[in-house]
Amino acid sequence: MDVPVKPIKYLTEFRENWRALASAVAGLAAGLGFINVVTSLFVPSLLSEFGWSKAQVALVGVNTAIGIVSFPLAGRLADMFGPRKIAMGSAVLVPFCLMLMSFMDGQIWQYFALSVFMMIVGAGTGAAIYSKAVAERFSNARGIALGIAMSAIAVGGAVGTPIVNDLIATEGWRTAFRIVAAYCLIMAVSAVLLMPPPKAKLRANESKPRFFEAYPRLVTLRPLWILLIGMFLCNLPTVAITTQVMPMLMTQGLDSSQAAAMISLYLACVVVGRFVCGLALDRFPAHFVACIAMGVPGIGLAMLGAGVTTPHLVGIAVGLMGLSQGAEGDVAAYLVVRYLGVEVYSTALTIIIASFALSSAVGAMFLALALNMTNSYAPFLLGTAGAVIIGGLILLRLGQQKTED
Repeated sequence: MDVPVKPIKYLTEFRENWRALASAVAGLAAGLGFINVVTSLFVPSLLSEFGWSKAQVALVGVNTAIGIVSFPLAGRLADMFGPRKIAMGSAVLVPFCLMLMSFMDGQIWQYFALSVFMMIVGAGTGAAIYSKAVAERFSNARGIALGIAMSAIAVGGAVGTPIVNDLIATEGWRTAFRIVAAYCLIMAVSAVLLMPPPKAKLRANESKPRFFEAYPRLVTLRPLWILLIGMFLCNLPTVAITTQVMPMLMTQGLDSSQAAAMISLYLACVVVGRFVCGLALDRFPAHFVACIAMGVPGIGLAMLGAGVTTPHLVGIAVGLMGLSQGAEGDVAAYLVVRYLGVEVYSTALTIIIASFALSSAVGAMFLALALNMTNSYAPFLLGTAGAVIIGGLILLRLGQQKTED
């Protein structure tokens, strides 16, 4: 068992490295993760206005496969040249993409094309970019620091969900898209300005970076493959949670306001889960924490798949999913530093995030197939519940091995 550190060491690291943490919080609060959550609120309006089917919109999730290329590319460039340069371009292009969405005229290809564009430029707004400085600068409090940083996605979503939902209802979905775009621009620029430069030691080690030099060593490391397989399985249901959560919850017998409240509950539980998981990672064996944190959402998925309809039971299921699945980001980030090293942090983490994208694409195809064949979310929810539990158990294979920072 890891030895708990004294509280004074936590406080010292936070005092000395507040800019890195503030930058990560600002960037992730308006990054691709946040956007995936709030854009699901637009789906009912788009279905109603343009006559698209749920299966058509579900197929948009297949576009996450673009992340298989865009995420590792952004991550490797961040390790070579620093995350600030990567984040700067995305700070402008992501809001531009959201603005273009407000001008869609009902042709489904526009939605697909803009979703692809978002996956490409949004790679520079992800956790591997904004949290790199946190991983570099925090040691004793790394778990809780990464938990705070990653929770920004959920905090932004929890606060933004009811606001955006009300904006869509009162001002229309086009105006709501433009307001979200403005918010993302302001937060991203703030994050770039706050972001500190790389530490001197890391700058010296990477004075002559080469794009492919990290990959031959990485692919021979057993922990990387355990992380890839385990996280792939645990991420299969994410497409439903991020892009189909409103219609999915409404099929459980909830109205739109109740479903929006459940989304806020889910995101609030994500925040709690990340704080608890961050503290646990600093104190207990990381592979045990990862197994529990990543496997327990399967219970909530199974409850929804079994057809619970009363609001309090739906709330319990959503809460279980949020409390545990909320740990996904900081678990992956912490495990990368612990088992693979900080020098290749963004490179390795974006490889794992790319597996998330592939998993989401597979999950999207599974969801679309289930909806086309049964017009029900139940087969998808039950199938992915089993996959999540198996994925959590696979992470136990990491063991106590540790690399040096």
